[in-house]
Amino acid sequence: MPTLYCDHNVLISVLENEGFPPAGQFANLLNSGRVDLVFSTTHLIEAAKMRSREEATSMARLIEHAARLWLADRISLELDEIRHVLDGGPAPQPLLRTVTEMMAKLLTHHRIPRIVTALTLVQGWHVNPRLLDPLLASHQQNVRAFRANVRDTKRKRKGRLHRMLDADVMRLVVQNMARIFEIPLDPDRLAALDIQSMPTNHAELVLSRQRWIRGGDLRWQTFMDSEHLIAALPHVDVYMTFDRRMGNLARALRRQCSSCSAQVVGSFRDAITALGI
Repeated sequence: MPTLYCDHNVLISVLENEGFPPAGQFANLLNSGRVDLVFSTTHLIEAAKMRSREEATSMARLIEHAARLWLADRISLELDEIRHVLDGGPAPQPLLRTVTEMMAKLLTHHRIPRIVTALTLVQGWHVNPRLLDPLLASHQQNVRAFRANVRDTKRKRKGRLHRMLDADVMRLVVQNMARIFEIPLDPDRLAALDIQSMPTNHAELVLSRQRWIRGGDLRWQTFMDSEHLIAALPHVDVYMTFDRRMGNLARALRRQCSSCSAQVVGSFRDAITALGI
C-alpha cells in the first residue's frame, strides 16, 4: 500500500479547519483504506511544543487516530544502515507498526522515559519540557557541528573536501559514526561502501552540504525540518507540505539526492494523484 507522510503544517491546517475542506479531505484520505499514513517522533516533538496543553493534546489525538505506520528516527535509521554496511547486520526497517516499536529504537540512543502511546508522550513532554533535554542537547551538538562545517566549507570551497565525491565523504562519516557508537570497522566493507545502501545517511549529507554552502545558523525549526526530510524522503512514497519554503527545500533535496525518491506535493488533490488512488 502506498505511504504518505504529512508535514506538521498539514496537520495544523486539518485541526484548524474542522468542518472545512482540509479536514474533510484528510478524513476521506484516511478512511479510503488505500494509503498508509506515516508519522514520526518529530511529529510528536512538534506537537509537544505547541503553545497550550489543549493544542498539544488535540494534535496527539489526531496523530494517534491517523497513524498506520511509524517512521524510525533519523539517528536509528542512520546507525542501522551503518551497521548493515559494516558488519552485515539486519537490513534496516524504517517503517514500524507501532509507536512502541518506534520508541524502543529511540531509547537505544536517547535516555528518555519509555512511552507507549503518542498521547502520553506529547502530554508528558508538554507538561515537563525537561524530558526533551536529551533532544535539545542533540540540537545543540548539531548547531556546533554545523557552524564548524560552515567555516570549513568556506575555507575549503576550492580545496579537496569540496571536490570529494559523496561516497568518499560518506566513508569519512561512517568512520566517525563507527568510532562514536563503537561499531566494528571492516576496512574491506568500508572500501566497498555503496551510498545507495545508506539512503538516510545520503540524504543528510546532501541536505547538510546545501546548508553549509548557504551558511547561516541551525535554528530549532530548521533542525526539526531536517529531521522530517532526512528520515522521510528516502522511505515514503509521497511527502505533503503546505509550506512553500519547505516544499522547495524538499524538491531540491529530491533532485540532488538519488536516495530521496518520495514525490513532494502541496495539496490533497496532488497527493491523491501521486499516490495513484
